[in-house]
Amino acid sequence: MAHTKYYDNYSNNVIYFDKEYPTSWIPLKFSENMIEKLKDKGFCILNSDELRDWILKVINEEKAMETIIIFSQDVMPDKVFDRDTPDALIRQYLDAGGRILWFGDIPLWYRGESGKSEPIPAYKNLAPLNILSLIPVITFTPTDLVNITKEGNYYGLSFRWSSHRPVIYVSEKTNDFVTLAKTRPLVAWTVPLTMEGRPVIKLIKKLSLWQRLYTRVKGVRISEFAIEFKESEENRVYIYYEELPCAWIKKFGRGMFIRLWDFPLRKELFKYYENKLINDLLTIINRI
Repeated sequence: MAHTKYYDNYSNNVIYFDKEYPTSWIPLKFSENMIEKLKDKGFCILNSDELRDWILKVINEEKAMETIIIFSQDVMPDKVFDRDTPDALIRQYLDAGGRILWFGDIPLWYRGESGKSEPIPAYKNLAPLNILSLIPVITFTPTDLVNITKEGNYYGLSFRWSSHRPVIYVSEKTNDFVTLAKTRPLVAWTVPLTMEGRPVIKLIKKLSLWQRLYTRVKGVRISEFAIEFKESEENRVYIYYEELPCAWIKKFGRGMFIRLWDFPLRKELFKYYENKLINDLLTIINRI
């Protein structure tokens, strides 16, 4: 597929798409269909090399806050996801005021390399935690469709789904995190997490969990509240029947990482997804 070079037709709104790089829950055919629809709306299609050069350009020209990137593939390429720490190029783009829209598999869970059909696990180096300051959670037991919050309605999120990969965000009262939709799985767990050799669970336990429980149950005995944080041999955090964010905005100054639909797309339902998701995307872009 021919690309429109960023320096031939500069655009504030770009879509990442590169057939030479892998994807996970978003099949390439869906990505191709999506970019065909969005390029008519003024979006510029960039491959991995072009995206890196474009990001460097908008940061150096201090124009990142005027821009948006949609990732049509849910594996980030190594050209912009070049480190597992906050000095990764993609995080520098966010820090400079850029905005990213992401859906599908867990953000920064994998790193893509050119010519490789399988993505490389990045979660082993805690990339999602280090770069986005969020703890991803794995669940296959959603009790219902997601509940879209009033903030989600405000930004234009309307399509409801069964969540697979919510997050733990440990400080909901700060201004840098906005929950767009919530899920309540029966059981959820993190990957094995450590920081400097210490289990992350030991850090999580320092939160005022009992205060959270007391505030929520208001007189109901704590022993009857169905939530438990416990430590396992694998250093996982297990969570039972707790409401968790599954679509959200994480702010970095004026920059934003907007995480949307966290479920795998079935190829038999592409037409249905296109109509629902693209309409929501366009509305959200106009409101962020």
